[in-house]
Amino acid sequence: TERLDTLAREAASARTAAESAANTLAGRIGTAEAGLAARAQAAETQAGRVTALEGALASRAAALEATIQQRGAALEGTLSTQGTALGALTSRVGTLEAALPRIAALEGRSARAAAIEAARAALDAGRPLGPALANLPNPPEPLTRFATVAPPTEAALRLSFDEAARAGRAASEPPPGGTGVLEGAVNRLSGLVTVRRGEEVVFGDAAAAEIERARRALEAGDIEGALRLLTRLPAPAREAMRGWTSQAEALVAARAALRALPPG
Repeated sequence: TERLDTLAREAASARTAAESAANTLAGRIGTAEAGLAARAQAAETQAGRVTALEGALASRAAALEATIQQRGAALEGTLSTQGTALGALTSRVGTLEAALPRIAALEGRSARAAAIEAARAALDAGRPLGPALANLPNPPEPLTRFATVAPPTEAALRLSFDEAARAGRAASEPPPGGTGVLEGAVNRLSGLVTVRRGEEVVFGDAAAAEIERARRALEAGDIEGALRLLTRLPAPAREAMRGWTSQAEALVAARAALRALPPG
C-alpha cells in the first residue's frame, strides 16, 4: 500500500511536471507563432512598399521617357528649322557673293562717271584738271595738257575774240605804201562794204566777213563752227589769229575727249 501510494505520488508529480512542461512548450510555441505572424505581416508590408516604389519608379521612368521624346522631337524640329534657315542664309550669301563683281563694276563706273563730271566742271570753270584726272586711268592728252594749267573757257574766248579779230583784219589788209589814190579808195571802200554771191565774197573785205560770221557762231556757242569759218581766212589773217584759234582748238579737243571717255 505504501509503495502504491509512493508510485501514485510519483505519477501525480510526473504528470504535474509533464503538464507544466507542456504548458511551457505551448507558451513558447504561441510566442513563436505570434513572432512569425508579426514578421510575415512586416514582410507583407515591406513587399507592398516595394511594389508601390516600383510603380512610382515605373511611372517616373515613363514620364521621363515621354519628356525626353518630346524634347527630342522639339530639338529635331528646331534643328530642322535652323537647317532650313541656314540653307536660306547660305543661298543669300552665295547670291551676294555672285553680285559682288557687279557691285564692284557699278562702283567703278560710278567713280569714273563722277571723275568725268568733275573734269567737265573744272574744264567749264577754267580750273586745272589734275584732281579730277587722278581718278581716271590713262586720260587722253587733250585733257592731261590741262592737268596743272588752267584751260581756256568759252567766256574767255568770247572776251578775247575782238582783239584777235582786229589782228586778223589788220593782217589781211594790203600794205599802205605802193598804192595809188584810186586803189586806196577802193581798199577803204571794200573795208566798209561787202558784196556776196551766196557764200562767196564778190566785193569787200573777205576776212572781215568771215571773222564776223565766226563771231556770230561764237556768240551762239558754236566754237567748232567759228573755227571752221576762220580756216577760210587768208594765211596772214589765220596766222595773226593763231593764238586765239589754238586756245579754242584746245578747248574743243578737251571737250571731245571728255565726250569720248567711256562711262565705265
